[in-house]
Amino acid sequence: TITAAEGQRLPRVSILAYSGDVMTVPGFGPIVLALSGMVYPAEVPLLADHQNNVNAIVGQGSPSIRSNQLFVDGNANTTTDAAKQIVDLAKSGHKFQASIGATPLESRRIAAGETVNVNGRTIKAEKPFLLVTKSKLREVTICALGCLSFCTTSDDGNGNESSSMRKNPGNAVS
Repeated sequence: TITAAEGQRLPRVSILAYSGDVMTVPGFGPIVLALSGMVYPAEVPLLADHQNNVNAIVGQGSPSIRSNQLFVDGNANTTTDAAKQIVDLAKSGHKFQASIGATPLESRRIAAGETVNVNGRTIKAEKPFLLVTKSKLREVTICALGCLSFCTTSDDGNGNESSSMRKNPGNAVS
């Protein structure tokens, strides 16, 4: 167990990690993850750019499904260069984006024109897509390009910083 020094607060992070809609994943094409079939640990790592190494650790957070969307709330650390850079850029108003790393466990193809009910919505396939009915969440990434963006970073005047990620409707789902 690693904890912050007493009296030292880590920046809080709240991320809308997956909206429940169709997303396009390079190498896989259009995908929908059924959140009802997603398993996840009590905490997941927050990484920079899906990099699987200790230098890319930004923090950790607790996943939860609310309103048929995947959220992760947690802390950013300030010890790795990637985390320092992300926290500093967020403080200056930079709008980051989010992506998730999940392992598909079961899936099926949805044909163009087919309609499915998933994640509290009805999706009519404009083109074929992969419906992942069971998956395992492995990590959430903070990145430059994705479908979600940081909107705010605030300080309550007591040195307590807070950042939040919310869906940016102007961005294409990717």
